[in-house]
Amino acid sequence: MSQESYQWLVDRQKADEDKGETKVEISQEGIELRLERLAFGQYAAVDMAYIDTAAPFKLVPEDSSHGKSDHTISFQIALSGRANGTLPGLGEFVLDSQWGLITDFSEGKAEFIVDPAEPIRTLGGTLSVSQIQALFAGDGYDAELERITTQRGAFRSFLITPAMRNIVTNALATPLIGPLRRLYLEGTVLQLFALIFQNELNEPVSGEVLLTQAQANRRSIELAANLLVKDLACPPNLLELSQATGMSARKLSIGFKELYDATIVDFLTNQRLQTARDFISDQPDYPLKALANDIGYNHVSNFTSAFKRKFGITPAAYAKSVSK
Repeated sequence: MSQESYQWLVDRQKADEDKGETKVEISQEGIELRLERLAFGQYAAVDMAYIDTAAPFKLVPEDSSHGKSDHTISFQIALSGRANGTLPGLGEFVLDSQWGLITDFSEGKAEFIVDPAEPIRTLGGTLSVSQIQALFAGDGYDAELERITTQRGAFRSFLITPAMRNIVTNALATPLIGPLRRLYLEGTVLQLFALIFQNELNEPVSGEVLLTQAQANRRSIELAANLLVKDLACPPNLLELSQATGMSARKLSIGFKELYDATIVDFLTNQRLQTARDFISDQPDYPLKALANDIGYNHVSNFTSAFKRKFGITPAAYAKSVSK
């Protein structure tokens, strides 16, 4: 398959020393592209991208910060679309609406190949390690910051949480302009770095490789399963699960069948009934109507019928048998 390619080389030092802003816009047959980068200082920056392409599109950003005294950490989050590529000396990666990328890549030209199936919308941020240490010192990140400081050549994927997705959505849609926009986006970068450290960077990252797509999908399905059982009385619906995991409803349904050999509804029903059985075993005198409500059944008769179908005995009879 043919590839459309465009070489976008960002000289970070020049951008910082000049006006701290880089913009690239292309609108022609087969490709619509908008790239923007705002520098907040010698090392800190935010970059945003929108690419809608009719064919696989190669984007080649260059990092020239390797000659500086301080190395940087960068992240990328995609709200939609998908890209894959390579980082020099580090390996291959996948960037999509489920999984973000964080790295200390700081030398040479990376390669992003954007999938034409859906427009990709991304937001990324960069800070130096010393800036991160100064901002987050004493917040429980010290051990992780030490690993980042002393070990180079790391990159990994992280799960994009609903909180991260909401922050990026608001940032890309902000109506602010001028200095206020710059200040707002700088705060966005700091918030996202804090969430990434808090949620994902509590394990060593050096030497890790990115998850394969199959592994990433499995973790998203497991996340959806955990969200379902977290509140059996009022579990998220399919749309809410899709928004929380970044997976389409169709992929979620297929994934549950492959991983749990059950539909999402059957999985939830099984979890409710197993929870009820375990609870009755511990507290056989607990009112069945209250238990039914606790696990999401509005009518005790429906709970009784479902329990008997699964276990071959009514919950009342089971409670009587375990109370002897």
